[in-house]
Amino acid sequence: MTAAPRRSSLFRGIRLRRFITPLILIVGWQGLAISGMFRPIFMPPLDLVAARFVELLSSGILLQAAAASLATLFAGFFVAVFVGIAVGLLVSSLGFAEQMAVRFLSALLATPAVAWTPLFLLWFGLGAPATIALIIFVSSVPIALNTWSGIRNVDRVFLRVARSMGVTGSRRFFKVVMPAAFASILTGLRLGFARGWHALVAGELLAGASVGLGVLITRGRVFLDTPTMIVGVLGIALFAYVTERMIFERVESRMLRRRGLAP
Repeated sequence: MTAAPRRSSLFRGIRLRRFITPLILIVGWQGLAISGMFRPIFMPPLDLVAARFVELLSSGILLQAAAASLATLFAGFFVAVFVGIAVGLLVSSLGFAEQMAVRFLSALLATPAVAWTPLFLLWFGLGAPATIALIIFVSSVPIALNTWSGIRNVDRVFLRVARSMGVTGSRRFFKVVMPAAFASILTGLRLGFARGWHALVAGELLAGASVGLGVLITRGRVFLDTPTMIVGVLGIALFAYVTERMIFERVESRMLRRRGLAP
């Protein structure tokens, strides 16, 4: 009789704790903004930011910028998925050169997207092509590394069982190796998607795009419109969070249900 109320109160406590940090940040920001310690151009009050958000949303500018950014992101990311998985499979079959290739990919992974942006502008010119190419390049690296890692860490017991049952060749690869490596590949997709956002923003800020969330931030900077810049940054954070949850968490939960690890 007492277990259920205790469990429900525990869940309510966990849900409340999720809002503590955002609430502290909001209250702290607003308190500093209205204290007079900072000029509004450096720290505008949140009511100005909220008013600018409503203005950009009602006028359609924010949704148009978000739609353009998401279209560019997914155009590059979908190609990066195939490129990354293909490179990961290739690296896992290189033999003596495998570790050299892994070290090279690790070095690329450690390089921020913004460092590559000038080169991609030189190669592909201004506009969307440079940004899409940058997303493909930056996103495919973690996908390739995690594909390689997943294949290399497949439990040898699975392979021995498959061999004993006569499952070999391509059938073993698709029925045993890839399902066992799927969790690692999914992690690589998540990392690649996050890095794709980094590349998208870097490209939109520097590649002369005509519309997008990065363009919204740039225009706010040019006109010293801090609320617009904050709305652009918050828009990137919001759309990145929502799309990540809609895509990868659904895939992960479906995978766990198929394996009987989730209700």
